[in-house]
Amino acid sequence: MNRFRNRKLWIGSLLLIVVAGVSLYFLLPERPDDMLEVPLGVEEAVIVTYNGNPIEAIPYKWGVALNVRIADVQESGGQRVYDIRYIVNRAGEYDLKDYFRDTNGNPSEGFPSFRVRGSSELSKDIEERIAETENVKVAIPAWYHETLIVLGVIWVAWLALLIWWPKKKVAAVPAVVRPNTLADDIRRYLAMLEAGSLDTARQAKLELMIFRQWRDQQSLGDVPMSDLLLRFRSDPEVSAAYTELENWLHRTDRTGTAGPVADAVRARIKSASVEQTMETAAS
Repeated sequence: MNRFRNRKLWIGSLLLIVVAGVSLYFLLPERPDDMLEVPLGVEEAVIVTYNGNPIEAIPYKWGVALNVRIADVQESGGQRVYDIRYIVNRAGEYDLKDYFRDTNGNPSEGFPSFRVRGSSELSKDIEERIAETENVKVAIPAWYHETLIVLGVIWVAWLALLIWWPKKKVAAVPAVVRPNTLADDIRRYLAMLEAGSLDTARQAKLELMIFRQWRDQQSLGDVPMSDLLLRFRSDPEVSAAYTELENWLHRTDRTGTAGPVADAVRARIKSASVEQTMETAAS
């Protein structure tokens, strides 16, 4: 009977110990892990303060698990502050202090420990994030092709307007035709006289035009016609031509051609102003 009681006591005590252990495991705060998990293949940085001998990275070969380098060193309060950069290449646990030595080639005594764990899971996450970033396209609306199309349409429309738009008709400037002067009409009539195509009416008109031309040449505009004829007979400039003209036009027994008469009159005809036309002579 006593033996049975002792066994029950031992079993109860054992159960209490197990329950207490399990309770402590779940109730006590978890001890923080002092190891930093980092992704593979990504450069990380850590600042280390060390007052020992100057240190340097141990030379490493290609393919090592951990690459380290010293990016910068600063003096602060008699201590050196190291900016250390490292890359974990393979999954595993590493301590950065194992990859440094002093500048004399001896192990770095007292260099603080800094433990890292290379995690392939984190690396997968980073690779996914990098892939997502690479797949994201940044679209900046430059409207390059649209702008070219609009400018092309505007240019074609401008060219079409330039070609087919109705233009104002510029009034043609009439050519300035120099009107015949009185002297020109006299010469034309003299040519007809020489050709024998000047009838009696035109001969009378020719005589009147010659008298008016000579009157204008001598500035005798206010002198009556009767007095003009007397002046022409006595004027040495035109008297010979006047006599030949009168003999030819008013004699019925004339002989020869009218050429000498026409030449004599032409020699004494000066070019008059443009305003002196045949209509003026007829008035």
